[in-house]
Amino acid sequence: MPDLTQLMHHLLERRGSDLHLKVGSPPYIRVDGHLEAVPVESCSAGELERIVDELVPDDRKGELLEHGQVDFAHSVAGLGRFRVNLHRQRGSFGLVVRRVQPGMPSLDQLNLPVALRRLSEEHDGLIIVSGAPGSGRSTTVAMLIDRINENRAANIVTIEDPIEFLHIDKRSIVTQREVGSDTPSFAE
Repeated sequence: MPDLTQLMHHLLERRGSDLHLKVGSPPYIRVDGHLEAVPVESCSAGELERIVDELVPDDRKGELLEHGQVDFAHSVAGLGRFRVNLHRQRGSFGLVVRRVQPGMPSLDQLNLPVALRRLSEEHDGLIIVSGAPGSGRSTTVAMLIDRINENRAANIVTIEDPIEFLHIDKRSIVTQREVGSDTPSFAE
């Protein structure tokens, strides 16, 4: 089986969104919502354990042992950022790597209601964004933060698991805290 970086490269070449690895199956990528097997040999338990050992940040390995799963962001030079979900399954590991699109989409690009533009203009309150995996929750929140950051001087603090979109300070100061490495949990 190719190494993980080669599989991520293949994912990007095919313009896929997700890479799935589990013991006893070939790698799969999701392209336009459909799963495609990557034409390579199946993943062995040893190969997946090696990937896990190399990939999981040291400060997140305890979470994997305690909870049987961990989510984190992973960057690969020349390829970009990825969201990784690593989990126990059938006595071994499973891995899903999702590509994080570079750049910040605009409200118009996301085809979201104009009411969201007004939400980004509010100065207080709570906004809850919910939806199924892959529905655009993280992208929507990142776009709202970016609009606030562009349009007013504010102190914006996020707590994320993991950090997917990196914000740079524009008119606001944006502090991004990642659960597991910068803070123990959403509650603390």
